[in-house]
Amino acid sequence: MIRLSSRLAKRHKWVQTWLSPAVFIVGAIIFSLSNFDSSKPLSTLNITVLLGIAAYTIHSRGRKLQEVSYDNSNIYIRQNQQEEIIPLSSIKNVELKSLFGGYQVDFYQINGQAGHILFLPSSWYPLNFRSQDKKVEEFRVAIAKAKRLSMATHASRGLHSLTA
Repeated sequence: MIRLSSRLAKRHKWVQTWLSPAVFIVGAIIFSLSNFDSSKPLSTLNITVLLGIAAYTIHSRGRKLQEVSYDNSNIYIRQNQQEEIIPLSSIKNVELKSLFGGYQVDFYQINGQAGHILFLPSSWYPLNFRSQDKKVEEFRVAIAKAKRLSMATHASRGLHSLTA
């Protein structure tokens, strides 16, 4: 099994889910209290609202961060103490979503739901992007192989049913 996400994925998830939004919210409160100008209350309110939106965005993206690994046929997504196993052939695409190495894996419909997950291949992504991008590209190749194998299996089953 090949690990795609950073070994520190749990810490990244905790930081993005709780610590970063808390820092933004505290920063917004401090900014609004220290820079409150009674002649321009809307500008202070606008910046406070923008900081709140940034905190919410970081929080919601952090909740979707997952520990991800894969083999020749499946992707393994670890959530808390459980591991979800999804066939590679059900992955629609994998794309870079942030400058700091957040990759998004989009799925076709599974159990009636279409969805996606996020993973960080490395804590030091901007500094070691070549090796991490190579690892993600190998993952994309494995997905393409699994899709070809799945299509060949479905096609051969269809031909056998016609001849029987």
